Amino acid sequence: MKQIQELAAMFSGSSDGIQPQTENTDSSESGGINPLAIMQLIGSVSAQDKDCSLLLALKPHLSSEKQQKIDKAVRLLKLYNIFVAMRDNGMLNDLEKML
Repeated sequence: MKQIQELAAMFSGSSDGIQPQTENTDSSESGGINPLAIMQLIGSVSAQDKDCSLLLALKPHLSSEKQQKIDKAVRLLKLYNIFVAMRDNGMLNDLEKML
């Protein structure tokens, strides 16, 4: 957890390298990145959902062209899972301000 906090501090530009944050601290309030939110994003990327499992199970039985489409679909599903995790963590609350 300490390494994740150091990584988050590095991205947020903290001068001392470590920016203590509690679990209830929101990234928009502190101006940094919440390490707990990063952990949840990593979990959403590594998690295998039912849809991806089904597509990957079908992949060996398809032509090479369709296997490439399966790979693309799995990547899109993982990207969608990241989006959902970011939305649920509140990381996208200030999206309109960023644009």
